[in-house]
Amino acid sequence: MTMKWFGTSWGAPMNETCPQVDVPAGATCIWCEEPILPSDAGVVFANGPVAHRNCFFRQSFGSVGHIEKRCTCFMTDPESTCSDPEGMTKREAANAAVEAIYELLRKVRPN
Repeated sequence: MTMKWFGTSWGAPMNETCPQVDVPAGATCIWCEEPILPSDAGVVFANGPVAHRNCFFRQSFGSVGHIEKRCTCFMTDPESTCSDPEGMTKREAANAAVEAIYELLRKVRPN
């Protein structure tokens, strides 16, 4: 059993070393619980569940608050939080977390 990926390559090492499979359209994402659409990219975990690409990343990176070091992992402020942005669906929050990572990378490596 091995991890697999589907959809369009996002240039990650796994896109070169793991098998590509057909998009499991209609399957439910393990993170956001929304269906996988034919146009989506993502992963199939070795034990079977699937996730949208950004939902997969969100599970690794954490929330926007964590990425921006505004959570209790980095601060003792009782108002700090690791929660996803209020009012967003889990999938929207996953997309926001990936954008926060890209923003952080642009600051660290401008070009």
